[in-house]
Amino acid sequence: AENTYKEAVAAADALNDPRAVSYASGYLGRLYEDRKQYQDALQLTQRAIASAQRVNAPESLYRWQWQKGRILKALGQTDDAISAYRSASSTIESIRQEMSKCYGKAVKSFREPAGPLYLEFVDLLLQQAALPGDPKQVQPYLLEAREAVESLKVSELRDYFRDDCVDAARTVATKLDA
Repeated sequence: AENTYKEAVAAADALNDPRAVSYASGYLGRLYEDRKQYQDALQLTQRAIASAQRVNAPESLYRWQWQKGRILKALGQTDDAISAYRSASSTIESIRQEMSKCYGKAVKSFREPAGPLYLEFVDLLLQQAALPGDPKQVQPYLLEAREAVESLKVSELRDYFRDDCVDAARTVATKLDA
């Protein structure tokens, strides 16, 4: 598989096709991530992100941002990982409606493609909140974790009711006890 992905990257480069470069680099990065070759995976994933941004391809961009978050987490770079997860969740939210239309009946809800992203993000935020330290630093992580879960739940309701009006049901954030 590695040689095939490398050939795909070379072909995409030769064709000067940023979208193809994005996918080929991203999938090769995923292969390296699976093999725990994190530095190589990160380099390829960053190339995939840059290529996806160049052609305005949010449908692949969120995947590579998410992948970058996983890699950075594995490397112990938690703050950078959280930033990558934030970017991925923002990107996927921007295309949520198109994803629901595109997937149609093939996907039961937005949760199938996006759920793992949000849940991994929330897990990372909660891990940060659980670290010993200043209690004032805990609350922002907890609030962001709650907002991410609520965003996923609102998306599920939109899909279930096939109606964007459920946004009105979204609750106002209240201060959590630390």
